[in-house]
Amino acid sequence: MLDLGELCALVGGRATLVIDAGARSAVFRGQPLPLSDQPFALLLLLAQAARQSTALVQNRTIEQALWATPPTQNAVAEVVRRLREAIAVVAGEPDAAKA
Repeated sequence: MLDLGELCALVGGRATLVIDAGARSAVFRGQPLPLSDQPFALLLLLAQAARQSTALVQNRTIEQALWATPPTQNAVAEVVRRLREAIAVVAGEPDAAKA
């Protein structure tokens, strides 16, 4: 499971995020987030879950949303890592993604 609070904790809970699903773009703290397809899809999934007050998103839910067939064992963790890393870099806290 991925706790949405963990994602916010990455940037001290001061997240300002704008997602344009149609343009497949995201801006965090006024800076474009350079995301490939899967990290963007994960970000969109988490944002949609947060809007529905769903604090936890199961790995299985992520797998079903991002892959047509079951992914490799560490695939979800890798996409989460890539998303966290992109957010941390834009936030000016590149070491935060390693926590």
